[in-house]
Amino acid sequence: PWYFITIENERIECLIKENDWFNNPTELAIKASKNAFPDYLNIDKIKEFGYKNVSRQEKFIYTEVLVDNSKSEKVNVNEKQFIDWKKRKMLLKVQTEGNANLYSIEDGNSEIFFFNTALQENIQQLLYKQYKANSNSEEEIIVEDNTFKKQLHLAASCWGNKQNMSYRIKNLVYKRSTLISYFESYNKRCGSNYLLE
Repeated sequence: PWYFITIENERIECLIKENDWFNNPTELAIKASKNAFPDYLNIDKIKEFGYKNVSRQEKFIYTEVLVDNSKSEKVNVNEKQFIDWKKRKMLLKVQTEGNANLYSIEDGNSEIFFFNTALQENIQQLLYKQYKANSNSEEEIIVEDNTFKKQLHLAASCWGNKQNMSYRIKNLVYKRSTLISYFESYNKRCGSNYLLE
């Protein structure tokens, strides 16, 4: 049930060693059959791989994206924070698909999310960052940059009731379960012909 798709669009069924693809690997360990010797496939040679059966489905895509490379460090909260964009090829896990797609990658101890929509095909990072703010008190203050909410409001919102839509986005948390729930609701409610507000 495992497969990969080459950059030439050839689909090949095989066995793929699980847990070998986190933290952006450079190769996959594959086997033609259970008793075969493992072979190693350079990740640059594929554009997708996955697994599908009745009870489980997983899919990963290998693509080039812009990633915020700036650090979460102590900052003056009154100063504008800048994004340090770097172009990187990354292996993204598909979390949910439809008119809006949600992707993720585990990067060290955190998970970074990306998305695209039927009207905006380029995959973009959903921006979220926590900063330790400089303050005069001894207590450490954590400041959140929730830019991902603005991104979703602009690109992946279509509820007719703007108050309901704004409330949902306002209360979103940057974690897998809440983002998957939001994207699944969006995909159920918003048809492919729906014009985004």
